[in-house]
Amino acid sequence: MLPENSQIEYKSLRKVDGPKADLTDLAETCVCLANAQGGMLIIGIEDKEKEPSIGQIIAQELVNSTITRLQALTSGVGLANPKIISHPNGSQYFQFRVLPTSQTIAVTSKGKVFVRVGDK
Repeated sequence: MLPENSQIEYKSLRKVDGPKADLTDLAETCVCLANAQGGMLIIGIEDKEKEPSIGQIIAQELVNSTITRLQALTSGVGLANPKIISHPNGSQYFQFRVLPTSQTIAVTSKGKVFVRVGDK
């Protein structure tokens, strides 16, 4: 796995699934990436970990609903190539590309603008 940097962000599966899901926070991350150089969001691998939790399986419906919800929570953010990845440990995670903005500024549905600096 590549280390987290200005264009790669790892997020826990709990961000998109379960009682503590926080897609608003994830939407802000998408806006940050879009207003910088774009990047890749990898969902299902905890920060500082190198692989998904043993036994973790990702449903296509979860991927689809995550992308749909993020699109509703942002404006000017392009999300592309969502896919489920099988890790050698038998578990899964998913990833998608956040496209860089070209002529507009990406914002959240609440009108907030965020810019990514380094890995923050």
